[in-house]
Amino acid sequence: MSINMINKKAQRKEIAIILGVIFLIVGAYFIFQNKGITGNVINNQEEVNQKNCKEVQVPYEEIETYIETVPYTKQECEDKELVYKISRGECKSYYDGWFSNTPASYNCTISNLDNERGAFSMRIGFNIKGQQLEETISKTIYPDSSETFKITREAEIDSCYCYETAPTKQVCRNVIDYKDIEKTKTVTKYRTEQQCN
Repeated sequence: MSINMINKKAQRKEIAIILGVIFLIVGAYFIFQNKGITGNVINNQEEVNQKNCKEVQVPYEEIETYIETVPYTKQECEDKELVYKISRGECKSYYDGWFSNTPASYNCTISNLDNERGAFSMRIGFNIKGQQLEETISKTIYPDSSETFKITREAEIDSCYCYETAPTKQVCRNVIDYKDIEKTKTVTKYRTEQQCN
């Protein structure tokens, strides 16, 4: 055998080895490209990396402030005159007698019909020739009692009068009124979140 032939055979072996290695690399590439480590077939590598996500409503609690109108009881008080009645007496003129004189006189009586005592005031007097001659008298009158206010004068009179001023008392009663108050309550609300698996 010639040296040329030996060289040609050696070159063919080298080419065959190189081609075998290339086929082996290309074959391994295609095998690993189409098969997983466990041997399951995966058609598309992107499906492995893609997540399955959806939007869901997630509940949460929140404190809210609101205004509520509520009833309450309060006292309302007012001043009222005591209940009474007045009786006016006879207006008696001055009498000039032979042996004695009778003065002019007038009286008014107040009866307290209330259940509380009170200080009643009375302006009582006479009209004499366009002028007034009077007294102001105050008396405390107890419930279911009466007091008489009287005036006398040694004078010729035209007429008599009396004007009363009644005391007052505070009368209170409970009434229902309404007011706005601030309150809080816990409410459940929902927010959208993305969940993936």
